[in-house]
Amino acid sequence: MSLKKTVSKKIGTAFILLFALLYLSIPQTAHAGEPFQIWNYQCIDTMKTSRDRARQWAGDPHVESLISKEVTLVKNLGANCIAISTPYNEEFIPYLKIWSEEAHKQNLSVWFRGNFAEWEGWFEYPKNLTPEELLTKTAKFIASHSDLFKDGDAFDSCPECEGVGPWLLPRDTSLYLSFKNRKAVKKSALFAFLISFPLTFIFDYLISVDRGWYIVGTLLNFRLFGIVAVEQFVWSFFWINYIILFYEYFLNRHKKKSFFYYLLSLFKKKGGVVSKRMEFLSLFLFIVFLAFVSLVFINPLFLRIGYAYFWLGLVFGIIPLSIFLIKFPNFLLRFSKITGYFFVLAIIIEYVGLKLNHWTFPGSHYLGILNFFGFKIPLEEVFLYFLVSTPAILAYYEFFDDDRK
Repeated sequence: MSLKKTVSKKIGTAFILLFALLYLSIPQTAHAGEPFQIWNYQCIDTMKTSRDRARQWAGDPHVESLISKEVTLVKNLGANCIAISTPYNEEFIPYLKIWSEEAHKQNLSVWFRGNFAEWEGWFEYPKNLTPEELLTKTAKFIASHSDLFKDGDAFDSCPECEGVGPWLLPRDTSLYLSFKNRKAVKKSALFAFLISFPLTFIFDYLISVDRGWYIVGTLLNFRLFGIVAVEQFVWSFFWINYIILFYEYFLNRHKKKSFFYYLLSLFKKKGGVVSKRMEFLSLFLFIVFLAFVSLVFINPLFLRIGYAYFWLGLVFGIIPLSIFLIKFPNFLLRFSKITGYFFVLAIIIEYVGLKLNHWTFPGSHYLGILNFFGFKIPLEEVFLYFLVSTPAILAYYEFFDDDRK
């Protein structure tokens, strides 16, 4: 067996062990005899009846009985929440009330997932609702029908709003770029995974412990080691993947194929090796990750590092990026163009996240504090996240996974 194939098998085995280790790190809080509940809200959607059949209810004399039976089925399946998608137009309010009252009667929280029929053109309504009109109508609806709601309910004014809205979101742009540059999809996704998985855990753990930032809410009722929110891994992966796809499509289009093969190839016997540089980076990050997790178990106090945000940005961002640009100065202009776009996008994401209280900056170990549209954010957030992160990611990508041309 060749040395390359041996190394590839070792990488594959290492990642399997990594996943197993993370799984074991999840605190198992359920007691014997109690079902283990991951989600605080366990909801079942009723869209196929509560929305799709909303207009049929008017001519059905058994509507209350039918709705009661379906709500009972949801309850008996073990859910503690029911999602109701009945439109918010006045025509449908009588049936929305039946759904809501029956759910509350059976001690189910209600997730209101309807919308006004004009947004998507349901039931032959004209598809002509603007975002401003949607907000106005939603405010009026809530004020006029407050009897629909109880504590513990959730209200969604526009579920999957981006599906037909007048805007183009990063998700749509990423999908578009994936379609236009299909050859880069697997390559960018694999690179994003190999980079984001270990570094996200290390960054989020150290900075959260130092109170550099804090993710306020999480969909899951646990955090890795009680600290790291699982959503961070998802966000980091898609953020890096989007940067690479954007870069490949607009500024790095070439005919040469990368020597970087896909993650599944690590487990194949024939022709399944990655480039030497990426093998090295993957193994290095895995070793760093294992050492870090070992310290978490052995002596977590050792990992309380003051000004963690700055030091991580310096070691993993500023220094590698500076070395790369000194060695390959022709990339400076190219990286600057991409950074400009993602700088603006990062500002938008930051504002929305702070406005919705998705995260905060509760600590004091910062190089400085800036006023950001009425919110206080650290200087590191602007310099390291807004400015340095994008070119640093591209520097790693070009050096380890691309052709540096």
